[in-house]
Amino acid sequence: MYSLSVYDSEKKAYVSAYADFYSYDPNTWQLNFVSFAGFDSAVQSIKAAIWKHKTINLDYKYCYPNGSYRTFSEKIDEYTHTIMISEDAFNVQTKQPLIVVWNNNRNQAVMKVLQEKFTIPLLDRWADWLIKQLINQNYLLYQYVYGIDIEAYRLDITEDELTKIVLNGLEYGTITINGELNFDIQNITMANYLKKYSNVFSQKIEETYRPLYDPLKPKNNELIKTLKTKPFKAQEDVIMASVETLKKKKNIIVVGEMGTGKTALIGPPIPYIHADGKPYNALVMCPGHLINKWKRQIEATIPNAEAVIMENWKDVLKIPKSKDKIRYYIISKDKAKLGYAEKVAIIKHLNGHISCPVCGKTFKDKDDIPLTEDYFKTHTTKNDKCPYCKTKLWQADKDSFRRYPVAEYIKRHMKNFFDYFIADEVHELKGGDTAQGNSFGVLSGSCKKTIALTGTLLGGYPTDIFYLLYRLNPKAMLKDGIGYKDVTLFVERYGAIETIIKEKDSEYNRTSKGKQKSTRKRMLPVISPLIFSKFLLDQCVFLQLSDLQQSLPKYTEEVQIIEPDDELKEAYDDLADELKDAIFNADKNMLSTYLMTLLRYPDSPFNNESIPVTDYYQIVPKDLPEDFIYNKEQHLLNYVLDETNKGRNVFIYAQFTGQKDVTKRLENLLNGIGIKTCTLKTTVKQEKREEWLDEKVKDGYRCIISNFELVKTGLDLLDFPTIIFYETGYNTFTLRQASKRSWRIGQTKPVKVVFMVYKDTLQYNALALMGNKLEAAMNIEGKFSEEGLRALSNTNNIMVELAKSLVNGLDENISIEKIWQSQSDNIIDLSAFFKSVKVNYSKRKKSQTVEQLCFDFDALQQA
Repeated sequence: MYSLSVYDSEKKAYVSAYADFYSYDPNTWQLNFVSFAGFDSAVQSIKAAIWKHKTINLDYKYCYPNGSYRTFSEKIDEYTHTIMISEDAFNVQTKQPLIVVWNNNRNQAVMKVLQEKFTIPLLDRWADWLIKQLINQNYLLYQYVYGIDIEAYRLDITEDELTKIVLNGLEYGTITINGELNFDIQNITMANYLKKYSNVFSQKIEETYRPLYDPLKPKNNELIKTLKTKPFKAQEDVIMASVETLKKKKNIIVVGEMGTGKTALIGPPIPYIHADGKPYNALVMCPGHLINKWKRQIEATIPNAEAVIMENWKDVLKIPKSKDKIRYYIISKDKAKLGYAEKVAIIKHLNGHISCPVCGKTFKDKDDIPLTEDYFKTHTTKNDKCPYCKTKLWQADKDSFRRYPVAEYIKRHMKNFFDYFIADEVHELKGGDTAQGNSFGVLSGSCKKTIALTGTLLGGYPTDIFYLLYRLNPKAMLKDGIGYKDVTLFVERYGAIETIIKEKDSEYNRTSKGKQKSTRKRMLPVISPLIFSKFLLDQCVFLQLSDLQQSLPKYTEEVQIIEPDDELKEAYDDLADELKDAIFNADKNMLSTYLMTLLRYPDSPFNNESIPVTDYYQIVPKDLPEDFIYNKEQHLLNYVLDETNKGRNVFIYAQFTGQKDVTKRLENLLNGIGIKTCTLKTTVKQEKREEWLDEKVKDGYRCIISNFELVKTGLDLLDFPTIIFYETGYNTFTLRQASKRSWRIGQTKPVKVVFMVYKDTLQYNALALMGNKLEAAMNIEGKFSEEGLRALSNTNNIMVELAKSLVNGLDENISIEKIWQSQSDNIIDLSAFFKSVKVNYSKRKKSQTVEQLCFDFDALQQA
């Protein structure tokens, strides 16, 4: 036994206990771990001292606690036994991870940490040589251990230093790969090393990380054969992989490309197979326009299953308490979040001031000026509670509509009632403080198993997945030292933040010697591959259309560039010239207005309002005749007529369907030449859109016009093999989603997607810029595919690029014709899209900046 004591400043005396084993660093005297026991009060004081990093006296030696410690305590009568171990022993990503060798196998313990911490491929048979190198070069530091027969080490090495050791060993033949070295040892690089022996490391990965389900060695499940609709082989593999994962995990994420059958043949069968066909209750939350589709697909796939659509919490009360059959309960994500109306609870004074109803203090701003009732126009996190007594200032409004959030009701009254929770299009629920995101988190935590379905899991930023990970895998996040509010830490660790410091090169401040400078930070569109290995590898299943090995019909995309009418071209050029001058002085909001005007004007050169520039100046677009068919309109009429004469229905996308609606004019023109046409409007409820489309086809409509936002997810357009983007906007992600609506399983006709733009207009520039990004992103299909697209389109970059293209002209290297013709032929070296960035492996206020390899979405723009 060893004596252990620490000075208690509150008691003004030393408190003591006895330790049976402990470890410290011989160079820094940093405490690694300690096991001690004593009276409970003394043990608690010592624990607090270690947490507060106070010096402790251990066996007549002074040791210094540092960092955080994981604590394990057991109380026996009036005594308490506690073991405290440095968090560095549990997190290999710290600067100097602590390696504790419990089983006398030093090589295995050290290699495990090296393989987890670094991306360099390492063979186990190098262990003896590599560990000797690490010890001799003071990268692996021996730690003193007393009272227990184990070893401990501190690892202090960077990725570059480890790479240098490995490359030197290969160069001099000290270590080999399969006993041979067939490349130039004088010019060896890690790229050569990986490329040459990728098959060896692939084999090693397969041996080390065995999948729960191997498609090459499928597990036969007789229940698959009982499904009413037989899935394809790849779909069956995804189902079985998900089932095997759910046997070990609470959650599974199925990432399936558009058209792979997530709703029809993957989502519904997973609970059925996992439950061995026995009765269960499943809750499905999906976009509103998909609830009828989910009901239909469940009943068409799962034997003896009942599918019920729920509108509100009252429908939840009707659910049978007995579990006597298979039941799926479906609710839209919009209705799951809806709750009661709120009103603010404050005291209003005659002088206009407002105060707290509990403590009575007057609310004031940071300048000590009393606030007015306008401060509570909307419910925000700032005005949610009284800043003084923390009383909640919002309550239910009994005079308004009354309803109870379904998600909240299930959380409070039906926890674990549902065996499965299926969340469709889960990427739309990624918000940290949104009602839909919170509903997803609440329902996931209230059900036994969660099945998340999406086609686009990742965006270009770590924040796109932060809250999803926390709601689906909080243990992994906490294990990594990341709390629910540590978004910035997560971005620093798995992305990159650029700090821009602007310093004016001018005279010093008048009253001081400091120069004027400003600091601005922005998140860069990069994602570390570690996100996959750390958080997704063990709970994600990926599926692409190509995996289905089905003979889908031919898919083609075509850009048709149309010359504008002379009068239209002159009017557009005049408007563009005026807006170019205005852009230099425009604020951000006005920039959007200017660009939207130029995108819209060629398709609606009439009835346009004036555009304010300053208080004294406004731009008035020239008003052209409305009773005239312009070139693009005529081109559309000719193309649609030709397609319908061939027996092909046409779906037309338009962007401007609000105040400057172009759909009504197009509908009248098409009906005028005998093509039965109608427009899908927002007035058609989400859950009725699929039914609405079916009815229109049955009624003989050959052409449908719609905003692409209304159909971009979930809806199948199998009856419309020709899709025309009459307007495209500038959102690449939406464009890609909408363009594939008719190219999916079940389509029998070749699919054509046509983009129509006016030449030498901002329409052309927008499509060229999107195509440039689309070209690069499509070359990494199966890696980041939609995710890369989404990252590129969700930034403000394309808006700025549009403005630049208007002022300076389009880059000569960006050509629609070249871009769209080469999409299927180009192959881009993926290494060009990776870069090293400085990331912060920080833990609260302590941090370590290191170099990390990340995927660079910005590089796609220069491909």
